[in-house]
Amino acid sequence: MAYKDLRTFMAELEREGMLHRVKAEVDWNVEIGAITRELFRRKKGPATLFENVKDSDIPLLTGTMFGADKYAMMLDIEPRDPKTIIRRLVDGLGKTIAPVMVESGPCQENVLLGDDIDLNIFPAPQWHAKDGGRFIGTLGCVVTRDPDTGIRNIGIYRGQNLASNKLGINCEQHGGIHLRKNRDRNQPTPFASCIGVPPSVMLGAIAKVPFGMDEYDVAGGLAGEPIPLVKCKTVDLEVPADAEIVIEGYIPADSAEWDMEGPFGEFHGHFNEAEARKRPTGIITAITFRNSPVLQGCSPGVGPNELTLCGQMGFAAGMWDSLIRAGIPGVEAVNVPESGCGGFTAVVSLNRHFYRGNAQAVMNHLFSTGHFPKTVIVVDDDIDIYDDFMVQWAVNTRVQPHRDIYITPANTWGCPLDPSIAMKDRPMPRTVSSRMGIDATKYFKEDTVFSDLVADDEETVNRVRARWKEYGFAD
Repeated sequence: MAYKDLRTFMAELEREGMLHRVKAEVDWNVEIGAITRELFRRKKGPATLFENVKDSDIPLLTGTMFGADKYAMMLDIEPRDPKTIIRRLVDGLGKTIAPVMVESGPCQENVLLGDDIDLNIFPAPQWHAKDGGRFIGTLGCVVTRDPDTGIRNIGIYRGQNLASNKLGINCEQHGGIHLRKNRDRNQPTPFASCIGVPPSVMLGAIAKVPFGMDEYDVAGGLAGEPIPLVKCKTVDLEVPADAEIVIEGYIPADSAEWDMEGPFGEFHGHFNEAEARKRPTGIITAITFRNSPVLQGCSPGVGPNELTLCGQMGFAAGMWDSLIRAGIPGVEAVNVPESGCGGFTAVVSLNRHFYRGNAQAVMNHLFSTGHFPKTVIVVDDDIDIYDDFMVQWAVNTRVQPHRDIYITPANTWGCPLDPSIAMKDRPMPRTVSSRMGIDATKYFKEDTVFSDLVADDEETVNRVRARWKEYGFAD
């Protein structure tokens, strides 16, 4: 089942008891962030709709993607576990469906232009005390277009309220490539930040697909039908007809017109920097929104949280799809554990080693196709890659550091938000990082013979499980 919009998904969450409504007044300044992080710490927090946010009559929704159960609901799949979710995302990446244009949509039921533009009507939180201000864009899907090919990109880039008509946009990754191409031409970069999009569009934006693939096509593949789009009012871009809120505008080519942005408490648990820094600034030309809109956002920080789970699913699916497309044999599955901030570490399972260097081919491919991951661990298929303990067990029992750990020079594209990168090496487009590959497999290590694992035979396990209650244990 494809959810038409965020509202139908919210209704399903509520039907299953996974949506909590907070009717008491809450402060946009730090309090909402603290509440969401407390829910994250309690592991099974529901999606939460704050209906009474100070200084606003618009509600704020968080937590819709926190927990594999809610994430799986967005895809309408069972069982609701990371392995099943990632496999379904990979399947969707291979079956894209182009979007369809429609004449009008709910996202343009209200249109603000000129002096009426005001970001402050929305309850954008200051999520953390040391943030540089209020951030309306923590789950905003930012649409840009490649000036060479015309192909769109959708990326989730943080957006800070800088003025009533200015939005700081931490435009990196593929959107950053579009920005650089436009700056080379000395022309502005049109953008549209779409907030509260249909679940399939959110999942398409999260999936790490190759540069040049339109995420609307991916979203259609995940939904099983075309995504309806409408033309923006003031820029040459297309946005989901059923989005809650759309912020249209352009980023000037001249950085002298950019403002100071940040700091911000990021997905990896640190603030991106200690001080504000000049970053791309969007000049807003229109704000459109539905009647009775819902602002959707999330509170990053030390995981687990919505962004680490989103990273786990989207990054793992994108990497797995990329390895398939590259024709590297033996790949059984890919996971990006939340403990690696949902992006910095990838674990790849091989069901067979077709040649010496098969594991190294996996590592080098993932190092060369994006600025994530920083560490790649390759294991055999007797290791459950969704179990952090077993992955670390494989590293500790099958790895000799001098033989099995491969560290690149600091000459690969890195993540500008990585807090471990030297400050001078962080700014785009000069971000560089080293990478580490760990071969935690048993094969082509001629100086070592691995004996069988200690394990009970199937007959004994079944007999014990059948008598479990007889032993006096609870199920």
